[in-house]
Amino acid sequence: MDEGIGIALKIEDGSSRAIEAVILELLKKLGLVSAAEYDRLKEGCKMKIENHRKEIIGEIKAAF
Repeated sequence: MDEGIGIALKIEDGSSRAIEAVILELLKKLGLVSAAEYDRLKEGCKMKIENHRKEIIGEIKAAF
């Protein structure tokens, strides 16, 4: 039987908005996605922070 991998994640402020960014970077660091897969997945992640006028005012990044 092949062994799998389990990942547990806790965001300190309790918000779920950083989960996509953290998991994506973790998969990259562990070598579980190729560069092409990483780029495709990153396109679908909501990492930009917008204000009520839809202006980009920030970005969510994983830092570890």
